[in-house]
Amino acid sequence: MAWNRLPVECLQLILDQLAEEKDIYSLNTLLRVNKHLCDITLPYLYADPFTLAASKFDDDHDSISYKTIRKLLTPLIRTLLASADPLCLTDLLRNAYWDSVEDETAFLKQKSGINYIHYLRHFYPPSVNHALFHNWKAFKQNTRLVNYVQDQGLEKQFRAQELSIENNPYEDSASVIVRYLAIMLRAQLTWAICSPIFEQIQSLTVPLSDLQRYSGEMHRLRSLQRINFKQDQKLDYSGFLTQQLRLEKPEVLAQRRQQKEDLMEGMVEFVRIHTQRFPYVLLQADCPQENTWHGSHQIAPQTYIEQLNSYLPSLICPTFLDTTNWSQFIAKIETTDLTRVQTVEPPRGDPIQWLERLRGQCVLYDRSFLQRCRELKKIDMISLGPNLFAWAPREKQERQEYYARQRTRSLEAAAAGNTGSPTSSSAQKFSLLSEPAPLPPPPPPPPQLLEEVILRCYWEGLGTEIEDVAVSFPETLTKIVVQGPRAQFAVPDHGAMPEPRAIGETWLEPLPRLKKLAIFKLEETFRMAPLLLSRCPALEELRIQDKATVYNCDQVLAFGVPRQYPAPFSLSEPGTSRLKSIDLRGWSALCFHPETLRNTPELESLVLMTDHDRFMRNIIPEPGVLLSYDYPSLQEEANAIRTAMTAMSLHQLDSDSDDDGNIGQGGVQQQQTRPAILRRPCWAWDWHLPNLNRLRLTSEFAFRFQFKMLAGCPQLEYLDLSIAVQGDHTPDMTEEQLTGPRDYYYYTHKRVLTKADFMAPSRLRNAKGKDRDSADAYINCPRLKSLHLSGRWSMTDEFLIFLFTTVVPNLTDVTESQCLTFTFAGWVRATSLLPNLLSASSGRKYPEEKLYQLGMTKFKQDYRTAPQYIAYEKIVDGEEQVTFVQVAGSDGIKHPRPSGVYSLNLCDKYVLLSSLTSTK
Repeated sequence: MAWNRLPVECLQLILDQLAEEKDIYSLNTLLRVNKHLCDITLPYLYADPFTLAASKFDDDHDSISYKTIRKLLTPLIRTLLASADPLCLTDLLRNAYWDSVEDETAFLKQKSGINYIHYLRHFYPPSVNHALFHNWKAFKQNTRLVNYVQDQGLEKQFRAQELSIENNPYEDSASVIVRYLAIMLRAQLTWAICSPIFEQIQSLTVPLSDLQRYSGEMHRLRSLQRINFKQDQKLDYSGFLTQQLRLEKPEVLAQRRQQKEDLMEGMVEFVRIHTQRFPYVLLQADCPQENTWHGSHQIAPQTYIEQLNSYLPSLICPTFLDTTNWSQFIAKIETTDLTRVQTVEPPRGDPIQWLERLRGQCVLYDRSFLQRCRELKKIDMISLGPNLFAWAPREKQERQEYYARQRTRSLEAAAAGNTGSPTSSSAQKFSLLSEPAPLPPPPPPPPQLLEEVILRCYWEGLGTEIEDVAVSFPETLTKIVVQGPRAQFAVPDHGAMPEPRAIGETWLEPLPRLKKLAIFKLEETFRMAPLLLSRCPALEELRIQDKATVYNCDQVLAFGVPRQYPAPFSLSEPGTSRLKSIDLRGWSALCFHPETLRNTPELESLVLMTDHDRFMRNIIPEPGVLLSYDYPSLQEEANAIRTAMTAMSLHQLDSDSDDDGNIGQGGVQQQQTRPAILRRPCWAWDWHLPNLNRLRLTSEFAFRFQFKMLAGCPQLEYLDLSIAVQGDHTPDMTEEQLTGPRDYYYYTHKRVLTKADFMAPSRLRNAKGKDRDSADAYINCPRLKSLHLSGRWSMTDEFLIFLFTTVVPNLTDVTESQCLTFTFAGWVRATSLLPNLLSASSGRKYPEEKLYQLGMTKFKQDYRTAPQYIAYEKIVDGEEQVTFVQVAGSDGIKHPRPSGVYSLNLCDKYVLLSSLTSTK
């Protein structure tokens, strides 16, 4: 069927889908098919054109590049200006968006006759503000605009507004000009495009510097529903500059503050008059923080924001609560209908400003505001205390009791109806007198589809939020993240450590959809309940961290080492765990049962650590203590339990022992009958983890590590083992002391590495048919890229050559700290044999003259050709993540990272100019 013969309803459904997907290219194509489709498509394409353009920005650090502006935004602005009033088309706009007079004239002559601004309803969102007005690269490449700024003397005018104490000699002069030019450009562009169509504008971004003109046209803004006030002038300063102004130029500071107060009052007055003239039309007004000026954030005082919200109506059936509408919600929390809210993400900055007010207003008749959100799917907020979800288990229990009583009555009625015996009048009277009271009204249906819960316990400690959520919404939860304060401090040593909280102990029902469980940066200690993993069969990421430092093996045994996978009676059964990442630190790591790893074939990352104390020391129990608390083997443990359970009768198990420790009837001592099961499980280090990519162990886990485990990790790329017990500080020891027949200091926690540690398991050697002396008899890790060893690892020069040529020949990054026995020349010689080495770091101090003898020289970075990296912070699942993106250097070329750079002598950089032929 031809396009022009399609019903309008079908076309609207198609265009609605394209607009929802922000498919700007398909909409543009339909616009050019014929006049019929053009008339229908124009409202979809030009009602909110800047949002569609912003959706096509590349998702990387250069998302608002000059190329993007030229390709999407500049043609759009030209098209809109061509339909604007010619009297509003200023010289600045002409020079900013047309390269020449001829280009402007030719463009205006090619007008299609369509009034594009007639379809405009929303004028640019904040997401394109920087691209439109603050891209100094685009300004430098626009020759016509640069010439206009110089001819009009605007640069001198802009610099006159800068205070002397603000001048930054290292800042690009063009970036300073662009900030002031943006004020003029934004004001003129907004007025030129919107002033002819004020009657139809529904959302608008108004610069406060130009607010007076809009106040005069208030009577035309009858359709305005949302307004965003832009703080485009520099009226607030940082603390340091404010203090300097107070001392040097108090009159300037007073003038700027008066200007800020006048603008804020004008903003409030604008909203007040509009809401009086057009009641219930303006639904949202905001004045967000502006970061245009470096070091001077423009922030609207909270009192003015509250005044704005006092004139606005309550939110109308919102589907989300976030930074854009949170203050308005707080102002009218009792009258806001929250039944359709699906996402709650309040602002994270300055939570104390709204925390107390929320506590005072959100609880109405002991009901949390979250209880009113009956379609809630995601929560990402600061915790308000342990009662945040207390209503959920109460509601669930009330529903269960109600339906139980209802079923009981149904069964009683059915039983009475099946008797079939006639009832006497006296019996009828008795039944009427004893008839039970009517059931109360049914409780509300449960909130549906709660999937993600992200809580930040910044101001309140963790209460029962995790248990309440897991018990109330077990069937829909996919993510639980609980985070403490950002600053991490070691827990002071207070003697006995409190018993860690068991996560999952009260979870009576399984959580079949839970994929992520993360609890970290809190002041409490945690461990996993024995059945936690079995109740979460879909769990992929497990992260439980606390700051426990001081401990001993008796405490670990007292708190118990739960067995997650498998159960004691099915030790050989394969598991079905989907875990891909395990990150346990503190008590959760100490109480982790190693046999869990036999049932995690999809595991990609494993981190087991304990935190350091306030003296930057890691704690490892004495080696003899560790061995005395370990089982000799897992099989012996299982056999001992089975034998004891078979030998003892149920009567013996339930009988009480007397004061001497003897069993009541039999008179046999308990120690002679029951097995000594108070032992920590054995770390066998023979698990097969075919997908493990990253392994990081510290403290006793690294001390226990056996390198035969590498045979079961064919995909391993990152290995970090630290048995350091003195932090990162290495005692000043000479080369003779480090490589002598005995250590200069006696170190209890020392591991001597030899070739025997890397001998392949016998089953693998037998399968290959190789004997013990062949090269194939040793483990080979061709995919391992990064190796980090910290602590008293003792290795010889010959062993290092064997390690880097036979076991890990493809390393690109290797680090040693506090390691013993080998010589520095042997370290350099062995690492020089790595063909793909990019960097090698050593914590040793070595005289520079000896480095020259080894063929090394200082590495001087050429910053013109050095690789440049920019760090980008973003929030992912409630956690801050930093991503480094390589960009071109000053010469415009992305240069590769230099190879063979050695970090020595407190991070000095050296390179090896020639291969070593002899040990110096």
